[in-house]
Amino acid sequence: MSQNILNLTTAKEELSFISRYLMLNGSFTRNLGLMNGKMGFVLFFYHYAKYSKNKLYRRFAKELLMEIYNEIDNTYPCNFSDGLCGIAWSMTYLIRNGFVSSDDEQNLLSDLDAKIMKWNIRLLYDTSLETGILGLGHYILSRYNPKERKFYLPLDYLQKYFKVAQQNNLHEINQIMFEIESGQLTHKDYFNIFFLYGSFKRNIAGSKSQGSVLVNGEAGRGLKIMLGGDIATEKQ
Repeated sequence: MSQNILNLTTAKEELSFISRYLMLNGSFTRNLGLMNGKMGFVLFFYHYAKYSKNKLYRRFAKELLMEIYNEIDNTYPCNFSDGLCGIAWSMTYLIRNGFVSSDDEQNLLSDLDAKIMKWNIRLLYDTSLETGILGLGHYILSRYNPKERKFYLPLDYLQKYFKVAQQNNLHEINQIMFEIESGQLTHKDYFNIFFLYGSFKRNIAGSKSQGSVLVNGEAGRGLKIMLGGDIATEKQ
């Protein structure tokens, strides 16, 4: 047995174990967020359904997604790691990559947008991706419509964000937006690079051996196997 076949077999077994573990525990997870919760499971199962060519996992991903929408209330945090920003970013990721179909992305996410925009940007002093200004910025980037070259968010809200980001010397979102609008980077490529590496470092975009996906835990480990270069996704 060649090393490549051995690696493929080992990876398949590990993914099978992870999928069983997450199916047993997915609905009992109270955290709804992207990095440490149920939204991360959703992303794993959509990718695993494509990888394994098994519609069962796609149905399970849809069920988890419905649970998330049903469990969100007005007290849920807005941050990126465990809150609404990460959930909204993930939904757009799923739509732009063809996992979820939507004829009206703006209306589908309008309730989440309204909740997030209640977060007082001017009182944000945390600059981190997980719980602060940078994470909010990546949510805002996800709400850009590349076909119509406009955001799904009000102009005054965008102006407030970029002013606060500038005051805190955070230029990453501005730089990515410049690259998208100038044609150096497609919006879909932004999603995939950021998702795969957990940050936006263009210098590692061509390397599959570095970085890690945004999602932590077992779901993140499974996604890293499928997307991070440990094995190639089987041809569809």
